[in-house]
Amino acid sequence: MSQADFEAALNANQPYFGPHLGCRLSWPHIYYFQQKLLQKLASTRASSAPLSILEIGVWAGASTVSWGQGLQRYFAGRGQIVSVDVWAENGEPVANLAGASGAIKHVFLHNIRASGVAALVEPLHADSDTAFAQLAARRFDVIYIDGDHRYEQVRRDLKHAQDCLAPGGVICGDDLEVQRGEGADAAVARAVVDGDAWAAHPVSGLGFHPGVTQAVFETFGPVSAWGGFWAMSETQGRWMPVSLDGIEAEVPRALIQYDENGKRLFDL
Repeated sequence: MSQADFEAALNANQPYFGPHLGCRLSWPHIYYFQQKLLQKLASTRASSAPLSILEIGVWAGASTVSWGQGLQRYFAGRGQIVSVDVWAENGEPVANLAGASGAIKHVFLHNIRASGVAALVEPLHADSDTAFAQLAARRFDVIYIDGDHRYEQVRRDLKHAQDCLAPGGVICGDDLEVQRGEGADAAVARAVVDGDAWAAHPVSGLGFHPGVTQAVFETFGPVSAWGGFWAMSETQGRWMPVSLDGIEAEVPRALIQYDENGKRLFDL
């Protein structure tokens, strides 16, 4: 049914973020915290100030739609998103097939159009090192890192993100399931040496991304994190955790996952 649902969505000009072609790669709670972050930023900035966002790793565009609809909701559409991806190899077998066929970039472009955010989006087809070099003269208020999850690349992405961040901006990312000191340090060290993007937690057996764990820790130390989504803000040259307590938000409907009976797969 996933391919039939995919074709039906495209024919009806509706966004598609289901399992076909690996279009569903993140849990909806990531977008919930993205929305909370944007709402918080809207409350602390001048009402007319636009927000510039750079995202590294977009695939089918779920995060792009989340950021875009958040800009529309909390910033009256004032802002821009630069969306960087190679739309190819990313470590997920199904997703790799989609990228190799060239299909996934077309799905990304369809999804941002169908979701009404295309006017806010500047797609950049490049790897992150190339993209940061091209964007070196620009500054962004929010930089979201969700590209290649191997340690060396995450470390470089975080370094480049700091160079491109506007004063008082936020660097955030996905797939920080485990922080250093949370029972997986030996597994992190081993996976980093081996260049693995994915490892099993030695106690729980659950998968996590050791390269993200190590690179984020080396860059910031402990960070504010919520189920994989993490964020740190720059304040007068210091990195500070971000509090999202007391902020409620809505996830764009297209990004909420339902089962075949229309029931939410989990409660946000």
